[in-house]
Amino acid sequence: MTLESRTACFCGYRPEEFSFILKKGHKAYFILEHHISQTILQAVDHGYTRFLCGMIKGFDLTAGVVLAELRKKREHMRKVELVAVLPYVGYGFDDPWQIIYQMVIAQADEVITLAPACTRETFLAHNRYIIDKSTRLICYYEGNKDDMKYTIEYARKKQREIINLKTYDMITSPRG
Repeated sequence: MTLESRTACFCGYRPEEFSFILKKGHKAYFILEHHISQTILQAVDHGYTRFLCGMIKGFDLTAGVVLAELRKKREHMRKVELVAVLPYVGYGFDDPWQIIYQMVIAQADEVITLAPACTRETFLAHNRYIIDKSTRLICYYEGNKDDMKYTIEYARKKQREIINLKTYDMITSPRG
């Protein structure tokens, strides 16, 4: 098994793109965290030892935090690498997700920054990078949003395994 074949990546929606409220304290968020946790543990059981976190607020950072917490709580998870992949120099935001972002950065074994500045192409190039460096995409995709559709299609074209947590259909909490 090569390094890339032991690498999975997290990529998904921003908070406002979910059909439910993606916020700690909401039932849907708790359920999503649980399914992310189970999916990570299953990947580790199948030999995955490195996870690339796209670092976009929403699904990416939620998955990054779940992995960081698993590494703290479970002895066998301590060998698993968390890699933060930033789209560009200075990437960040000024909202509650910034705390989660900083926590994932602090827990990361490696931080990779891809572009010197944000351009129109930056985020698509970022998503292609994490797909190119992985064999498994762990995502949450409801079938809408062009940028995520592009990423799913790119992963298919590259013959990556796609684990879409939407297929669990576990989210019953409406947005609002």
